[in-house]
Amino acid sequence: MKQYLAHLAEDGREQPLLDHLEGTAKRSAAFAKALAAEEQGRLAGLSHDIGKYSTAFQRRLRGGAKVDHATAGAFVCAQRGQVSAAFAVAGHHSGLPD
Repeated sequence: MKQYLAHLAEDGREQPLLDHLEGTAKRSAAFAKALAAEEQGRLAGLSHDIGKYSTAFQRRLRGGAKVDHATAGAFVCAQRGQVSAAFAVAGHHSGLPD
């Protein structure tokens, strides 16, 4: 089974994508709990980098062309009717729209 990576450091350290998504989901849910939006936070955390599962992004980690990896997760959130989570995911690198 292929291991997908979220990050590849210059020194060769690798962060598995699933570990990254689960860790982010846990932190996002904890932050969102104060707003009574724990499940939205969890969804945003799990979704924010699912575009990194693409072959193009995995090539990017080794010097390939830049890849939009946020849109896929935003789409998943929107499909589930979680518009706030979709905006958070869409803007997680580029910023949120006014």
